Amino acid sequence: MATFVDTATFAIAQTADIATRECFTTPKRIVSGLGADWWLECYPKGKNEKDLAFRVLMRVSEGPVSAVVEYYVEGTDLKGSSELIFQKSKAVGVVAQLNPTKVPPTARFTCRARFKAGVVDVEAEPGDVPPAIEAISIETPSTNNPPPRLGSPSSTSGSSVVMSPVKSQLAPTAKPAVKKESKKAVLPPPKFPSKSNQPATVTDTASITLNRSNFNNTAHCISTPKRFINMKEPMSWWLDVYPCGNNPTVSGLVLIFLRVSNVPVDVVVKYSVDNTDITVTSKHRYTRSDALGCQFGQSHQQFIQAGVFGLDSFSITCCATFMIPSSPTAPFLGPMSTTVIPKKKKIRFGAVDYSKYTPNDLILDSPDYLVGIPIKTEILKNATVGEVYKTREYIFPGGFDHSYQLYCYPGGDQDSSSRHVSVFAEFRTISFLPFVVTGKWGLAINGYEKTFEYPFEFDYGWGGFTKFASHERLFQRGTLNDGGVTITFSATVTPQEPFVPFLPPNIWRTPLDGALVVGVERVPVQTKLLSFISPVFKQRFIERPYDTDITLLEFDANLIRIILKFVQNKEPIEVTMPLACHMLKFAAKFQINALREYAEKFLISKLAVENFFALADVAWAAPSETLQMACGRFLNGYMSMIVNDSQFVKLDAEVLKDLFIMAQKHPRWQMSHSSGLKLRFWVVRPETEEKEPK
Repeated sequence: MATFVDTATFAIAQTADIATRECFTTPKRIVSGLGADWWLECYPKGKNEKDLAFRVLMRVSEGPVSAVVEYYVEGTDLKGSSELIFQKSKAVGVVAQLNPTKVPPTARFTCRARFKAGVVDVEAEPGDVPPAIEAISIETPSTNNPPPRLGSPSSTSGSSVVMSPVKSQLAPTAKPAVKKESKKAVLPPPKFPSKSNQPATVTDTASITLNRSNFNNTAHCISTPKRFINMKEPMSWWLDVYPCGNNPTVSGLVLIFLRVSNVPVDVVVKYSVDNTDITVTSKHRYTRSDALGCQFGQSHQQFIQAGVFGLDSFSITCCATFMIPSSPTAPFLGPMSTTVIPKKKKIRFGAVDYSKYTPNDLILDSPDYLVGIPIKTEILKNATVGEVYKTREYIFPGGFDHSYQLYCYPGGDQDSSSRHVSVFAEFRTISFLPFVVTGKWGLAINGYEKTFEYPFEFDYGWGGFTKFASHERLFQRGTLNDGGVTITFSATVTPQEPFVPFLPPNIWRTPLDGALVVGVERVPVQTKLLSFISPVFKQRFIERPYDTDITLLEFDANLIRIILKFVQNKEPIEVTMPLACHMLKFAAKFQINALREYAEKFLISKLAVENFFALADVAWAAPSETLQMACGRFLNGYMSMIVNDSQFVKLDAEVLKDLFIMAQKHPRWQMSHSSGLKLRFWVVRPETEEKEPK
C-alpha cells in the first residue's frame, strides 16, 4: 500500500501575538498521490475556557485517510507520536496537547506525518522514513492468483497493475489500465474474525494530566480527545474527568468515566496514577452510547498520602481493552459497572443477602435514590417479634467510603412494638472522614405512595423507627386485599470535607524533629507540620531554627496528642465537650484557624442552659468572638432561665457585661426594649453581698 510522508514546521513565536484562544493555521500542503490537502491548527491558549493546553490539531481535506504522526519541539524534550484516522473530509485529529508553560516561545514545532489512503491499521517503526513518492499498487479482487510484489512485472491475468511514476511515462500501453483502475481503487475493509466465538479485542491507552488549577471548581469536566480504534466498526472512546467530583456531595473525589461512541461493547480498564501505587481495575458492558462506565474514583486524601498533590502536575493513565460480544445476550466476564438500585425497582425480600460490591463495580447517577421493600400479607399475618429481614449492603453513589443496610422487623423489634412494623438503617464507613445522612421513610399502599414520611439526620451508625406503622392501620388501608405493602427508603449522604484539606506530601516523609514539652512530658512532632498549620509556630521556628522544643504550660499532654492526631486526620477521633474546649484554646493561642472554626461550630451546636456558663468562660478565655456572639444570642432567648441559675453570679463581671452587650445587639432584644427604657443590672457577690451596678 502506498505511503506518503510530508513534514510541516512553524515557529512558536508566530503564535505569541495571537489573542486568547485564537487559532493559528499553517499553509495547506498537498499530499502527492492522494489528492488531498492537510494543514495544522494551533491553539496556543486552548480552544475554550475549560481547555488551557497548548494544542495542535491536524485537518485533512479528503477522507478516509489514516496517518502516523510524530512531533517534536526543537530544543526541548517535548515529543510524541500518535495514530490519526480521518473518516471524512475536513476531519480533525489531535497531534499534541502540551503544558503552555513548558513550550518555549523561541522554539519551532515540527510535525512529520505518514499518510495512507483508507482506514487501515498503521504501524510506524521508529526511524523508518520512506521516500516522499513510492510505487503505487492498485489491486483488483482475485480469487486464484495472489497479487505480485511491489515492483515485479505485471501479471497477464490483469489481477494487479503495478506502476512507478517513471515507468508510467515509458509504457503508454499501461496508462489506460492505470487510469481505469484508479477510478475504482478502493482498499478492502479490515478483516475481523467474525466467525470466531471469541469477540474482537483491541487494546488502547490514554492519559490525562491534572495540575493545581484543575482542582478549583466542583463538577468541572475535562474530556480527553477522542481516540479512534478499529473494531468490527470504527469507533471512538474518550475519558470524562471530574477533578473535584461531578456534584457537590463528592467534591473530595477525583472521578473518571470512560465513554464510547458505538455499542454494544465490553470494556475492561486499568487505571494507574504515575509514580504511585494507586491502581483501579473496572469492567463494564456498554449498551447505550451515552452510558457512563468503568469508573475511577479516589479521594483527594489518597492522592495526598501518595505524595502527588505537592507536585505541579500528575498524570493518570487508562489502559482499556475493548471486546465486541459474540452475542448481545452473552454474559460478560466478571461484574459489570451498572446502576445497582434504579428508581422504583423492587428488591427481592426475605432472604439474607450479604453480597459485597467493590466501589469500582458501581456506577450510580444521583446521590438521591429510592429503595423499595415489598412485604407480603402472609408475612404480616405470621410475623413474630424480633424476626428480622435484611437487605444486602448498598454503597452510596459517588461516596465509595459509605454504605448502608436496611433492617425490617414485620412483627416489631421488641415487645413494646408488637403488631408494628419496625424499620432501621445501619450506616457504615471505611473512611475516617465524618458524613451526615438525611433519610426518609415512606409507605406505598394501593398505589398511594408516601402515606407516612419520617425524615431524620445523624452522623454515624444506626437510625430508624421502632413503631413505623401498625398492622391495624395497614389492614384498614386495604393491605390484605392488595396482597402486601411496600416500604420505601430514600437517603442522601453528605461526606464532610477533610479537616486539613491539603498537606504537602513531604510532611509525611519528614522525621519527628521537634517536641511540645508539657511539664515533664515531651510530645514528638514534625516542625514542618506545625509550621504549615500555625503562623505562630512558623515564626517561632524561623527565629530559632535550632531550638525545636516548645514549652506549653496551660495544656495537657494527652490532649495535645489527640489534637495533633485530629489535625493530621489519620484516625477517627471522638470529639467531646472538654476536648473541643481545649481545641478552641489551643487554636486561638497558636492561630490555627481551621481548628478554631471546627471547635466553634461543635461547641455552638452543643450550647444549652446546662453548659452555658462553662462555654461562656471558654468563649472569653480563648477568646472566640464567634462563640461569644452565640452565647449572647442564647442569653437573649433564655434570659429568665439563665439569670435565675445559681451559677450566674459566679461569672466574671467583665464577662457578664460583654454578655449583655452581645444580647442587646440581637434584633429581638432591640424590638422588646425600643421604648427608651434603660436597664440596670446588679451582680451580687456572695462574699461581700454588695450591689454593683453594671
